[in-house]
Amino acid sequence: MCIACRKRQPQKALIRLQLRDGMAVPYTGQGRSFYLCPTCTQDTRRMRGIAKRLKIEPETWLSTLKEFTTDGES
Repeated sequence: MCIACRKRQPQKALIRLQLRDGMAVPYTGQGRSFYLCPTCTQDTRRMRGIAKRLKIEPETWLSTLKEFTTDGES
């Protein structure tokens, strides 16, 4: 389930990330993680809200998301 829109989708359709040292990184297989759908990652307003909830700098968060969405979903 996407943490932004709360819609359920197949796992392969979602981007799986985790927080490490205040940065979003691809899931490493250890610890807690969260999912985002590709549609929500394109919504800047929604992603700023997620950044606030995760206590991450919004501009850093948005640039990190661009890397994940252009390199291919994790």
